[in-house]
Amino acid sequence: MTNKTNKWFNKNITYSLKNKNILVTGASSGIGLEFSKIALSKGANIIMAIRNLDKGNKIKDELLKINPSYNIKIYKLDISDFNSIEEFVQSIQNDHLDIDVFYNNAGIFRIKNKLTKQGYDLVFGTNYIGTYYLTNIIINYLQSLNHKVDLVLTSSVTGLVFRVRKDKLMDDKCSMMKMYGRSKNALLHYYFYLLDNLSNSNIKVSLVHPGACYTYIIENGYKYKWFKKLAKIFMNVFLNSLEVGSLSCFMALSNESGFYGPSRFIKLKGYPRKMKIINRCIRNYKNTINLTNELLNGK
Repeated sequence: MTNKTNKWFNKNITYSLKNKNILVTGASSGIGLEFSKIALSKGANIIMAIRNLDKGNKIKDELLKINPSYNIKIYKLDISDFNSIEEFVQSIQNDHLDIDVFYNNAGIFRIKNKLTKQGYDLVFGTNYIGTYYLTNIIINYLQSLNHKVDLVLTSSVTGLVFRVRKDKLMDDKCSMMKMYGRSKNALLHYYFYLLDNLSNSNIKVSLVHPGACYTYIIENGYKYKWFKKLAKIFMNVFLNSLEVGSLSCFMALSNESGFYGPSRFIKLKGYPRKMKIINRCIRNYKNTINLTNELLNGK
């Protein structure tokens, strides 16, 4: 970390990462990888859930070159595919993994006219439906652990702008940005649903967003190379670095349940703090959950 970020971290992050077992989805790039690097440097054990095992093992080798004592496990997970999710959870259970933190970080951005293996829009199916399905089938295992577990969901500022429809979850005719924003709004709704249902359990639920960072999902979300180059320069100079963007999860771990993210420049930049969620963004959250269950019951 930079000296500035390290000072902020030491002042604001009170959660002890030493020997904590942290499961991170989407850990092979972007925020997930940056978070994992910082957590490892603070003594955590990282369980990386990723689609490409070859890529994951290369990343593991690179991290072990930094510090051979790092404890890193790699598991295969494609969060857009229910079969992969079920196999992943079964592997976690078979290996009797102890989990202190479950960081739902995996997500994708602008991808048009592509579907998951179960036939859902790929962006909505990955960001929301896959996260919902994974979390729902792993919750019983997390509740069986004899200690507190932090469950962290990842949303976005776009989730405060775009809202899920009342009559159906997905709209094939909406723009790529709106589909992404609705998937993140649905995660806001899911967060409130989990708060209602897990309040008397060993699971503490939090919601985070990293602000605007130039990541792999941005790199793959736009077609033109010149635009990508300009976006990378602009975002790296004026918005959050991956390092700062990854801090939202650490902030959530150090505080009560809540929504944590940057507060500067329309919530796109800066070190994280607890944020308010406008009521209109979440007033129909029970309806969203009902629609989700109806969709999944017909899968």
